Amino acid sequence: MRKCESCGYENEDEALRCNQCGEPLVDKEELNNIYFPFKNVTLTVILSILGGIIVPLHGLGNAYLGYYKRFLIEAVVDICITICSNLAYANNISVYQYLFIFLLIWWIFTIYDSYNCVKRLNGGELPPKFFGKRIT
Repeated sequence: MRKCESCGYENEDEALRCNQCGEPLVDKEELNNIYFPFKNVTLTVILSILGGIIVPLHGLGNAYLGYYKRFLIEAVVDICITICSNLAYANNISVYQYLFIFLLIWWIFTIYDSYNCVKRLNGGELPPKFFGKRIT
């Protein structure tokens, strides 16, 4: 087990970064020499866009990147907004327009989030924080 010098968390021996705080567990030179898989930026953004148009699964680009928890959170929020919007529309409640606008804003955010994640992944960096937590 590798103990993180920053937070004290016990990590697996193979871990390169702390699973708790994200700090490197190896020297920066060694970390930079390790191969980070390159992901296509355009494909990531297209998947996020199409994920919001075809099916209500915004952030599909994060699934392509392997950030499954992040994708699931984005998809659950998306599905909840869609259900609330549809229920409001079916019951002639005028709030559905605001929910639709919020859904559009959420979609734009998830596209940007996927783009930001792929740029950081390709640069060998950790993904940005998501609502204050480092979620991959």
